[in-house]
Amino acid sequence: MRVFLLVMLIVFFSLMFSKGLEEVQTYVNESQENSFSEKFVLEIKPYYFFGEKFSFNFSCNCTDFLLSLLDESLNYKANATENLTLEFPPGKYYLEANISGERVYLAQFEIIASEVKVYPRILFVNDSLYIEVRDYIGKNFEIIIEPSGSIYNFIALNETSKFSLKMEQSGNYTILIDNKSFEIEVLPYLNAKKELKIIFDEEKFFANKTINYKVSGSPHTEFKLSILRDVIFFQIFGATDENGVYAGNFTLNNEGNYTLMLEYDNTSKEYEFFVQNIEVKLEIIEMQKVYCENVSFLIKGSDNTDFHLYFTSGNYTKVYSLKTNSSGFHYFEDKFEDGKYKVYLIVEDFNESREFDVMCVEMKETDFIGDNSYVELSEDIFSDDVGLKVYGKNVTIKCNGRKIVSKIGINVKNSSDVFIDGCFFEKNYFALLVENSENLRLSNIIAANNSNGIIIKRSKNVEVVDSILEENDFYGLLFFNVENPLVKNTKVKTQTNMEVLAKLKD
Repeated sequence: MRVFLLVMLIVFFSLMFSKGLEEVQTYVNESQENSFSEKFVLEIKPYYFFGEKFSFNFSCNCTDFLLSLLDESLNYKANATENLTLEFPPGKYYLEANISGERVYLAQFEIIASEVKVYPRILFVNDSLYIEVRDYIGKNFEIIIEPSGSIYNFIALNETSKFSLKMEQSGNYTILIDNKSFEIEVLPYLNAKKELKIIFDEEKFFANKTINYKVSGSPHTEFKLSILRDVIFFQIFGATDENGVYAGNFTLNNEGNYTLMLEYDNTSKEYEFFVQNIEVKLEIIEMQKVYCENVSFLIKGSDNTDFHLYFTSGNYTKVYSLKTNSSGFHYFEDKFEDGKYKVYLIVEDFNESREFDVMCVEMKETDFIGDNSYVELSEDIFSDDVGLKVYGKNVTIKCNGRKIVSKIGINVKNSSDVFIDGCFFEKNYFALLVENSENLRLSNIIAANNSNGIIIKRSKNVEVVDSILEENDFYGLLFFNVENPLVKNTKVKTQTNMEVLAKLKD
């Protein structure tokens, strides 16, 4: 039977530095609280590989001492010397000293297993096979290729070493390394043209922020990425996996136009993109007058921006860590006790502050629409606060196409079995705000040119039907922690498009 001849060109693409020698832990004892007064210094690594020599440094100002190695169950394993080979099962271990008759716990460390990776397991002729070894520095390794019988030796100069071997003949092979075997298959080169493309996670790119991308297309395809701006900034070498995907990222520090060049299989593609500086700007807009503990407002500014809200009142402080969405908005809401408050919006070097009062006043019966009410509008409503307040059960409001212009057009709170029909809202902050209510039907509602259309919070069994909610600045329709919402034959068009957040937690 013909023996396949394998000619290997060993190309050291890189000796990849993973962790190298981990930072040495140092322990110093000068305590007089123990029953002994000796001083000692210990330098030890946080982990060692299986089969590695136990290297450490221990000095003690004492007459006699003995070091012992214990396993996780505190069972004695061996005397700890620098000549000890750590051929113990991977896991946690302890170093203990007997100093002048006293047992002293010194340190904890781990013994970890070495790792060998061989990939890809299926490749084409003239593609590269990668071998990655993670083990202690200075260890000798031998790579055996069967059935060709080729042998390669190397010494690990770092904890992680990566090698590439060019596979120049098809066939089935076994890679033997460090008592581990890996089966690979080399397929004849296919003349079919390989295809790769770049996919970015985001549409916008910002300086000093991670740019994530994927190379997608043919499996097991090597490529080179070059980032250019007049000259090559840097290059990335990689290969797609068996699913034809490679995920990576890079960061660019300066604003400007860039070119990304993708090269593979005698093919070159270019992608042009612009990196802009991040302008962090947030503001609290349209903070409403606060009633009965409920504090809510909208934050507008840069998209996907982390920020903090600090609420203070006397000795009281409450802090929120939040983030704007991809459209640059965040709707805030929470409950506060009565009092005077100051809120600080802080993001990087920018901050804004607002003062407000929380007070719960007892409303007169004439201030709201209560139980078993039927209201039919005969004229438009103009108000500086709330157009209509609903606090009751079995309430019907028919607007007959009348206009409501206010801060909050209609506010329904702590109510049930409410029917609202035929209302036209314009220039409100909230056209229709529903809170803590159930069994509502909102029909033939027109909300146009408002800050927000219909906002429904912490409610259930709410229907929005036969309505038009368009040309509003932010949300046309928002369900915030709502059970069983229903939207039927309703048009929603806003700058941020329709957002229905069902059962969103506080």
